[in-house]
Amino acid sequence: MFENKQVNCEEHHHIFVGDLSPEIETQQLKDAFAPFGEISDCRVVRDPQTLKSKGYGFVSFIKKSVS
Repeated sequence: MFENKQVNCEEHHHIFVGDLSPEIETQQLKDAFAPFGEISDCRVVRDPQTLKSKGYGFVSFIKKSVS
């Protein structure tokens, strides 16, 4: 999915994505936003106990112009 490398995300630009379907996976979210620019991080937030989606996620772009 993503390479395991340290990335300084302080200068990256993050967006909140809400109202996600419970079936959405992180890779699907990344694929949906990839046409808008280079993504440094992407994740669907999940309940730590049930691992079910909480219905929202975050996408981080390297360039502000796309966020």
